[in-house]
Amino acid sequence: NKEYTIEQLIAYVNTGSYREIYEEVKEADITNPSLALVNKYNYLKEDYVPQDLKDVSIWYSYEGRKLSNTAYEPFINLFNACKDEGLNIVLYAGYRSYKDQNIIFNTYKDDYGERYADENSTRAGHSENQLGLSINIVSYYNASADFSTTNEYAWIKDNAHNYGFILRYPEGKEYITKYEYQPYLFRYVGQEAATVIYNENLTLEEYVAYY
Repeated sequence: NKEYTIEQLIAYVNTGSYREIYEEVKEADITNPSLALVNKYNYLKEDYVPQDLKDVSIWYSYEGRKLSNTAYEPFINLFNACKDEGLNIVLYAGYRSYKDQNIIFNTYKDDYGERYADENSTRAGHSENQLGLSINIVSYYNASADFSTTNEYAWIKDNAHNYGFILRYPEGKEYITKYEYQPYLFRYVGQEAATVIYNENLTLEEYVAYY
């Protein structure tokens, strides 16, 4: 792995990211859901449903979206902070059940094959959306745009940690997360953890491994 720096190699090994995806998987530790690591190595059971799911008002999201109450108020605070800056976001995906994720994954698989599905989607049980703590957001007035090019993203990427959210799959960390850069997807982890992750340029995988 000569393409990696020493620092990258250390993270690569300590997070277990050198393993093939979906091999040696284990059940995610949900003792503290806000810091639960759900990825291509850690899964949630099919019957896992957050007990504090809350409907998100259409004032803040597309119709029918839900979030864990743990992330709900922080998301509203983030939304309102954006508004104060003259920026406008909308939640287009929050909680997603095991069943719904399975449908999405199998649609990709049937249309494009399993390899493509694994590269562009997530197998059921391995999606963080099942926790109800992830927010997929777009610019309200420019929903079709690449979110990374919007003014909303420019502000949120440097301020989300103040509300307990992290950019879950950052650019340059694909070798750790096993996901392509996703500028529109943020995860609630709590303000303390989010601040450390932001200041030290970590992923959740690295934070869990080191802290």
